[in-house]
Amino acid sequence: MPESSLILSRDDLYAEWGHRLGYGRTVEAWNTDQLEDVRAVARTALRKVYFCGHSWSYLRPLGTVTTVSGVADYDLSDDFGGMTDPWLTFAEGIGYGRIPVVMENVIRDRRAATTSTGIPTRAAIRPKRNTGTAGTRWELLLWPEPSGAWDLSFRYELMPGALTDERPYPVGSAHLSELFRLSGHAVIEKEYDHEEGPMVRDFENELARAIQRDASLHSPKTLGCMGPAQGLSHEDYYRSNTALVTYGGFG
Repeated sequence: MPESSLILSRDDLYAEWGHRLGYGRTVEAWNTDQLEDVRAVARTALRKVYFCGHSWSYLRPLGTVTTVSGVADYDLSDDFGGMTDPWLTFAEGIGYGRIPVVMENVIRDRRAATTSTGIPTRAAIRPKRNTGTAGTRWELLLWPEPSGAWDLSFRYELMPGALTDERPYPVGSAHLSELFRLSGHAVIEKEYDHEEGPMVRDFENELARAIQRDASLHSPKTLGCMGPAQGLSHEDYYRSNTALVTYGGFG
């Protein structure tokens, strides 16, 4: 499926930021130091968007772990940054309920009390020991120890990487392209021009709009029926229980 023609790729963004730095728009004409300057701008610009404090819907993908009989601990993917769901779910049609995510000490307590195996009913997330040679990695703990193979799914916080030849697009749709572009310009203005001028303000305004748009597009449109509707369809219930609300005589 082709990308939107409005999305900005790494080359598009590099050309924008390189031009702002005075290097021109042709990446191939830059020297090593100039290319590294633009890469540094890109890394900072992406971090300012990804880790702005808003939980972007684009950074909450679905992950899956397949259990193995007799194995209770599982390494999670390198891009795992935290669990956003309070539970794990089995594959469709299995018929088992959700597995709640509990504190890690609960799993240790259960394991200390019994060595039972079976269908997992509890899960926990634990950071693996970090020696400083790489970023923090995480593991999934299950109790009881699985006695079979099941696909367990969960939503998690994605830890995105830098722009590369293999990954030339920032995470997010064309909706965020203008935000990424302005983020880079704001970084240049603040760290290279040593001022907070119109680019910083434009970035902050676009960030606020993007957060509002993301929350609106990906929030529930309804929380369901909020009253007893025995014998009535949803349409009939809402129709019979809808009153006109007015304010100052207008409604």
